[in-house]
Amino acid sequence: QPPVEAIPAVGEHRQVDRDLGPVHQVFPQRESLTENEVQPPFIPLLTEAVAPKHNLPSQPTPFVGRERELADIIRRLTDKDCRLLVLVGPGGIGKTRMALETAKRFISNDAGPSFFEHGFLFVPLAAVESSAGLVSAVAEAAGFTFYSNLPPHQQLLQYLQPKEMLLVFDNVEHLLSVSDDGEIGVTEFISTILTAAARVKILVTSQEALNLQEAWFHQVQGMSFPTPLHAFSGASDAPYTPDSASLESYDAVQLFAQSAARARVAFSLAAERDAVVRICQLVAGMPLAIELAAAWLKSLPAAEIAAEIERDLDILTTRHQNVPERHRSMRVVLSQSWQRLTASEREIFKRLSVFRGDFTAEAGRRVASASLLDLATFVEKSLLAITSAGRYQMHELLRQYAAEKLAESPLDVVEARDKHCAYYADFLQQRAAGLMEGRQRINLADITTEYDNVWTAWRWAVKQKNVNAIKQSVSALQYCCQFQGRYLEGANAWAEAIAMLSGLEPTEPVNHTLAEVLVWWSWLLIRLGQLDQAEAALSRCLTLYQQLNVPPVPGYGTDPALPLSLIATIRSDYDTAIYYGEQARHKAEAHYHAHNLCQAHYVLASATLGQGRYRLAQEHAQRALTIAQQIDDRWFIAYCLNELGKSALALADLVTAQEHFQASYAIRREFGDPQGMGVALNYLGETALRQQAFDRAQTLYQQSLTIYQNLTDKGGLATAHKGLAAVAIGQHNFPTAGQHLQYALRLAMEIHYMTLVFSILNTTGQLWLTAGQPERGLRLIVFVRDHASHRPAQDEAQQILDAYATATQEMLTELLATVQAQLSGRTLEDIVLEVVETHYLTL
Repeated sequence: QPPVEAIPAVGEHRQVDRDLGPVHQVFPQRESLTENEVQPPFIPLLTEAVAPKHNLPSQPTPFVGRERELADIIRRLTDKDCRLLVLVGPGGIGKTRMALETAKRFISNDAGPSFFEHGFLFVPLAAVESSAGLVSAVAEAAGFTFYSNLPPHQQLLQYLQPKEMLLVFDNVEHLLSVSDDGEIGVTEFISTILTAAARVKILVTSQEALNLQEAWFHQVQGMSFPTPLHAFSGASDAPYTPDSASLESYDAVQLFAQSAARARVAFSLAAERDAVVRICQLVAGMPLAIELAAAWLKSLPAAEIAAEIERDLDILTTRHQNVPERHRSMRVVLSQSWQRLTASEREIFKRLSVFRGDFTAEAGRRVASASLLDLATFVEKSLLAITSAGRYQMHELLRQYAAEKLAESPLDVVEARDKHCAYYADFLQQRAAGLMEGRQRINLADITTEYDNVWTAWRWAVKQKNVNAIKQSVSALQYCCQFQGRYLEGANAWAEAIAMLSGLEPTEPVNHTLAEVLVWWSWLLIRLGQLDQAEAALSRCLTLYQQLNVPPVPGYGTDPALPLSLIATIRSDYDTAIYYGEQARHKAEAHYHAHNLCQAHYVLASATLGQGRYRLAQEHAQRALTIAQQIDDRWFIAYCLNELGKSALALADLVTAQEHFQASYAIRREFGDPQGMGVALNYLGETALRQQAFDRAQTLYQQSLTIYQNLTDKGGLATAHKGLAAVAIGQHNFPTAGQHLQYALRLAMEIHYMTLVFSILNTTGQLWLTAGQPERGLRLIVFVRDHASHRPAQDEAQQILDAYATATQEMLTELLATVQAQLSGRTLEDIVLEVVETHYLTL
């Protein structure tokens, strides 16, 4: 070592460096030191004195959210086995801020016991262009001065060897492919540090993975944001609009609100809630994109910003002068990632942009000719992420950028999207049969996972008039819509397909596909209460099948006679309902269509129940259940159990009814079927009412109401309100009962659900009787008894009359005569108008 007196004083070292050149020229080395020999550890006092505890740059804006990710990063860094942690993610995802915040938490001891005795060293590498510059950047960050003729990296290793510290290497991706002759590369340098300095740990941020065995990886993804409600997951057709309180739990929304407050003083998250959610969804929680979007609030409302992002990425720019140039434009950030790809990688990556959501390796191979090696390369370069299920996912902004590149060649777009459509049409066709039998939930889960892709493929098939793809896809998508209550979404999709098919030359394949889509459409229209439109669609469907002279395809309710029977039952036209039900039964038996035969017995059970033939209804329901069990159709078993429960209710077997409805609810819950759960809850509520269990009935109906408020099933919603009215009557809360009944009656009349209309009138009559106005109550109940076409409603009316007579110990002959005289000449419309215009608040 040089004599101590030869070392300049701390205050002199910079001047010595300027006057005499590099410090290492001042000190002669031992003659015995060979060219390749590593000098023993020696740290000059001048370096010790200059080195700070940390050199973390201060940040102009507060750090927002990401607590779970920070906790995971800190946990790993405190693990004795983790020496090198790499934060990997695309540009703009917030890797640098995460690394700085991590170090800050250690400095403030928020990470727990004291770590890194000798401090924290932040080394920004974005501006470094060579391997040689890497070592200089570390030395500069440390305030370290080279002092000998040893290679600089070896001197730096000597400095680091005794340290317990955290090195943060920021933005190393562009150095991974740089190789300077005679200079140590970035990965080799990092590995050497870990070998030479046993108590040093390194935190790296990079868009590309480091190929080092000792590296631990943390995939940095977008901040949390409200995602659209997912179809086939128990969600409804209603748009997702979280309230302001819920929004504050999402990190992306918090960051937008913080940035927005700087851009516009009067910004209100509550006022622009939907647009803010849409922006966060469009940029998939990317922090840089969120800040760039929020900056535009100076001149644009949030809704216009969202619309512009969908149209063009170029709005995601800023003119702030203190923002690094590479972060002033989202397009520049994305372009940097693009430039790191080879020509062949770019071609594959462009084609991958046709996927929506995530995708499997097999899908990537079939659609984009992406090998496993290609996918692994994209993952390593942060252009794809691997989900917990082992699927591949592209960040939405990267996808949009790649899609722009693909669009530069319209022929390439068509080719890629045709392959995507063909793959998912085949995928759906393979699972259609499984959705009708024992593998229902497995196949439903498969399609749920591919939700974004299957609907993207469907829309492309319609746009390209691809009749074969539509025929392959429609059955599986219909079953999923029915299983999960996605009535409006499916109905709108089928309407677009019907319009397209109707404009084609009416060949046999076109007409056959059109007939199939029409019957599927009618089922969803019935659920939406659009009975006239459903009936018109079915009439057209019948005509097509007559022209084709072929039976309906096998499947769930593919025979148009089945939905026609259900429409007639809803309208209380039971003779017509039975006519269509028997017609469907005979065709199903003739062609061995087990699923249609099962549904034929189901609609016949419903129609005969309406006629008051309860034992026959029970027989049909039992036959339907037996067939459903034989073909292992678990989802439809729940429908059959409901019909058996209704027959048991009509026969006053409340215990059996409850058992059937509970079993039905359990099955619907397995499937995540909100509409089916709501139906079962309504029936369980009615059973509880018959048992005088008002508290339990109220709970059941309230649960049903909550479900139906997020669905587009007006019949179910009206039934829940009617049930809550009955509970309120039992609790003598008459104003509340009246409000529920008025709302229920309006809904039932709107969809011409006559069976329910008469039941609501009975309950309204009960309200008046209980409230001490027997004449008004008896008027409604007698009307139902004498005019309802629905036998259960007539029976219910008579039971109410008998119970009232028993309770009051009165002879009702004279009062009933008066009521009947009042009803002379009055129509159903008159009675309904009387109910909906009554003010119940005075009761």
